[in-house]
Amino acid sequence: MPAAGSCLTNNYNPAASTTISPGTYCSGITVRNGVTLTLNPGIYVIDRGLLNLAGGASLSGTGVTFVLTSSIGANYARVSILGSATVNLSAPSSGTTAGLVFFHDRSAPTSGINTLNAGANQSITGALYFANQNVNFGGGTSANITASRLSRVP
Repeated sequence: MPAAGSCLTNNYNPAASTTISPGTYCSGITVRNGVTLTLNPGIYVIDRGLLNLAGGASLSGTGVTFVLTSSIGANYARVSILGSATVNLSAPSSGTTAGLVFFHDRSAPTSGINTLNAGANQSITGALYFANQNVNFGGGTSANITASRLSRVP
């Protein structure tokens, strides 16, 4: 598992549409209604907090992996994608995280819940690995989840 590095920013919450680069984002990333966040290829470590997409927000990236973790052993990062958000993500095809879009830290407690509810606006190509926590998936019949696997290993 890639380790958390120095924080690029804390509580990242862009006010306008933008593109960001891989690195460690501490205390979460929030994308609000009307904002588009585009990801350059690489590994995005979310160190604590939420990857939070409000309804009407947009997140896209090709060749990206999110590592959800905690450098302090508490408040492990989670995902919260609300309905009517637009998500277009695909995993890298090579490297240490090849095939993985989401990788959740195995040390995270079982009490957390991750939510992916973008419905028809959700296209994720790659594996979703959540070692200990539950995933609420509300994709509906028209969500596009390709070659993916929701994994929860006790």
